[in-house]
Amino acid sequence: MSIGKLAIAALTLLTVMSVASPVLAETSGQIVVDVDSRFASQIATIDDPSEKGALRITKDGITVDLDGYKLRSTETDMSKMVGIGIYAKGLKDVTIRGGIIAGYKWGIYLEDCENVVIEGTVIESSRMQHNVSTEQNYDTSDWLNQWSIKGFEQYGGAVYLKNSANCTVRGVTAEFQQNGVQLVDSRSITIEDCQLSFQSGWGIHLWNGDNCKIRRNVAEFCQRLEFWQYSAGGDSAGILIANDSCFNIIEDNSFAHGGDAFFLTGQRPWLKPSNFNIVRRNDCRFSPHNGIEATFSRGNRFIENDVSHSRYGFWLGYSYETIVEGNNIDGCIEDGIAIEHGHANEIIGNAISDCRAGIRIWQRPMPDWIGNDPSYEYRVTGNVLKDMRNGMIIEDTENVYISGNAMMACKEQVIITRCAAVDVSGNAIQGGRFAVKIEESKSVSVTGNGIMDIDNPVIADDESEVREEGNEAV
Repeated sequence: MSIGKLAIAALTLLTVMSVASPVLAETSGQIVVDVDSRFASQIATIDDPSEKGALRITKDGITVDLDGYKLRSTETDMSKMVGIGIYAKGLKDVTIRGGIIAGYKWGIYLEDCENVVIEGTVIESSRMQHNVSTEQNYDTSDWLNQWSIKGFEQYGGAVYLKNSANCTVRGVTAEFQQNGVQLVDSRSITIEDCQLSFQSGWGIHLWNGDNCKIRRNVAEFCQRLEFWQYSAGGDSAGILIANDSCFNIIEDNSFAHGGDAFFLTGQRPWLKPSNFNIVRRNDCRFSPHNGIEATFSRGNRFIENDVSHSRYGFWLGYSYETIVEGNNIDGCIEDGIAIEHGHANEIIGNAISDCRAGIRIWQRPMPDWIGNDPSYEYRVTGNVLKDMRNGMIIEDTENVYISGNAMMACKEQVIITRCAAVDVSGNAIQGGRFAVKIEESKSVSVTGNGIMDIDNPVIADDESEVREEGNEAV
């Protein structure tokens, strides 16, 4: 046996020994693991300037048990951390369990892997850039680069899965860093029961990630550039879903207090849309910007989420064939649900209260590079709106069906401006200056509504075409 093989064999033997108490192990060499291994309870200090992995796994089908083991680098400045704690490339059926990884650009980095499980690992102090901004002075250079892999790979993070499939990240703790778990060009990944809060970037990030399950994670207070003097967000979020990330299920997570709590984007012209995701029962409250932002994308479903006490509950610009159903939206500074330049959307059975406006649907002149998509074809049914300045504001939109909603104690209930083919029917409307106000609109029908405690049920200007009948004072 060669001297090199003897050294590796000796190091492997050391790592599988069990000791009663932690010891400090200083070494400059990479640990290579190619057998089932249970590491000794110790602290190992290994730098990885070449980014090949301080601990590299090289064999399919093995379990690497790190319970009681801590792997760290010598760097203490988080903005200067380099290297990878644990690295695996092109492997299948591997389990990484337990342990503490600290002081690297990436805590765990999987590339071209399949059926790998990471569970119960704690990742401390991965790389985090220092912001130029101060509490008094805001600098736009601190905005996150979400537009390219090369752009955001410079940041680092706790767990990075690239071009991988059918992997699981379970019960991982990674807090007070820049980024938690990131999936790039990956599919059928499960992220569950992780603690990923207090990041200065993203708790969870998907880039071209399809058919993934993101559930029961806590990624709260993931925000940057938020001070008493100014509030910028910098595109930070509890979760960011971008660039053709489709058919994912995101449910039962807490993203509260995020820059955006939930952020899905297909921003033209740089990113592809992220479509047909199911976003269900998530806590997206207390965002200084948007509880849920989802833009330039198709067929997403937002069901039974709580976006209360944010600036905007939902911001869904350029969304289409989208369903917003059964959500709780209370105490937002601006609008509960805001959609500009959208079409074929359904707003169903939401509870909206104490916002500036409950539902706002509109379009406005935009630069050509973004596009002036028309606003049309909405179904707004079964919602409860109360205690707001405006219940619904519909502007510059065609083919809107508003039915079966209960609107109570809004100062101005429904405002329709420069619209066409709007049907307001079968709603229960109580209190306020008017039930429906119509301006510069054509083919508006206000029929069969129950109206109570309103002196001027329907107000229309001379330029509008309105059919009004069967509205009963209750």
